[in-house]
Amino acid sequence: MRQRVWKWTFAAIFLLIIIGSVFGKCNLFTDSTAVPKWIFSMLGISILGTVVTLRLWISQKEDFKWMTILESYFIIAIISVCAAESIYVLFQDMTGSDNIHKGSFENPAGLASCICFAAPYICVLKDRYKGNWLFIVVLTLFLLALLSSQSRAGIAAFSVAFLFLMRKGLSQRFFMLKRCYRYIATASTILLVMMFCNLLYNINRDSADGRMLIWRVGINMAMDKPILGHGIGSVAKKYMDYQACYLDNVNNERWRILADNTKHLFNEYLEVWVQYGVLGILFLFACLYLISISYRRCNDEISKYALASILAIIVFSFFSYPFSYPLTWIIIVFDIIVIMTDAYGGYLGDMIKTHIKLTSITLFLISLLIAYHSISKLTYEVAWGKVASDHSVNGVIRLEKYKKLYTFLNINPYFLYNYAMEAYCYGENKLCAQIAERCRRYWADYDLELLIGVNYLDLQEYDLAQQYLVKSQNMCPNRFEPLYYRVLAYKEQKRMNAARSLAKIILTKQVKIPSREIDEIKDEMRQLLSDG
Repeated sequence: MRQRVWKWTFAAIFLLIIIGSVFGKCNLFTDSTAVPKWIFSMLGISILGTVVTLRLWISQKEDFKWMTILESYFIIAIISVCAAESIYVLFQDMTGSDNIHKGSFENPAGLASCICFAAPYICVLKDRYKGNWLFIVVLTLFLLALLSSQSRAGIAAFSVAFLFLMRKGLSQRFFMLKRCYRYIATASTILLVMMFCNLLYNINRDSADGRMLIWRVGINMAMDKPILGHGIGSVAKKYMDYQACYLDNVNNERWRILADNTKHLFNEYLEVWVQYGVLGILFLFACLYLISISYRRCNDEISKYALASILAIIVFSFFSYPFSYPLTWIIIVFDIIVIMTDAYGGYLGDMIKTHIKLTSITLFLISLLIAYHSISKLTYEVAWGKVASDHSVNGVIRLEKYKKLYTFLNINPYFLYNYAMEAYCYGENKLCAQIAERCRRYWADYDLELLIGVNYLDLQEYDLAQQYLVKSQNMCPNRFEPLYYRVLAYKEQKRMNAARSLAKIILTKQVKIPSREIDEIKDEMRQLLSDG
């Protein structure tokens, strides 16, 4: 009876963690999707660590059979939750709520990564539980949801993972062919791979070309500090500055149209190189090499599914940013534990048995640290969400509340930007400048540069206003707002010739996405020229 209670406890906690990392959503936060997923999954992990600590503490040295069943509980939990997510996505598809479906994530990349990394484990349904029909149903659900997301990185990662799982059967059939047929099969495979890559590229050429621009700028960043890198968070701090410089020096109108406000390099390896340099890349490759060496010692079939999941993460990471989502970290840690346990289970088990009390205390302290950090973040995020959504109070009170939160959130660039925007909206231009300049330490951003420029325009510091407006214009050359505010600055300075010159540029500027705001700006520029 006691063992059954422990089993259900672990099953419930695993389900809580996976649900939190996939479906975590809360309108009490300013970011209702990404932040709740991290907080709820981390809280679940802290609870899991505490329960495992208690179970270890009361375990006898020979009583470790309970650890072997945790693997099955985790797999069932993740398959169940991802299947529910797939059904939710298909429901979105049937209702026609959006052209590209995101499920419970803020981006199709989150949905696709959730499905791709969990997909190899559905083979467990067929191997361990003889559920062939259930395997087919869940696989079909995953495929339909993945196609609905229109994620090219997800399709590529899913394909590689399942080709790896089918490699033995395919290789056996290949070597059974005659030599001439092998050549034909090889040539056909190469042709199909090229056609597949071309199809993925042409699904959305603008998006693919936009990523190539991001990779070029990212390589420029990496080459400036190739050995040690720019440091943690340097992509958010510096990327848009590099993009502005690159677009200013390269006369390529297509790049200028495609350039956008970017926070990720859409390549995790390039991001590691930019932040940690070649040393970071070498460390990453060393970890992958250790995993591959460990896999060679594995005998259990589950290790093959774990490695397929890691391969899906490796491929996906070339074209997106899966490690921005907590589920990716949870799955890859589980994958590594599965492989290491299979390869070195006896040695690791002996270590835990020998140092069971020390292991328990260490795990408990880590769980407490995670819980403290998660609860603190939850408290301040909810407080910020309440302030941001409460428009019933006047500006003085709102700014006073932001000032109190500033003590705890003064390194959060999203909070700082919103604080600066609130100060600007209520006429506190000097406060806006102060907070925005602090935000600039952590964030290079088009909207931030535009805000600083417009704020200096209100302060009648025209040289500084032009400086920041030109910077925002170079960051995203397809935007109209920086040019518009530069025209206003010239008008206030009575520099009408310069204002008219920019007005002509606005009227001839190519529109990336038509909007009423752009139409109004162009109408105002026509009026300016006609008045002249």
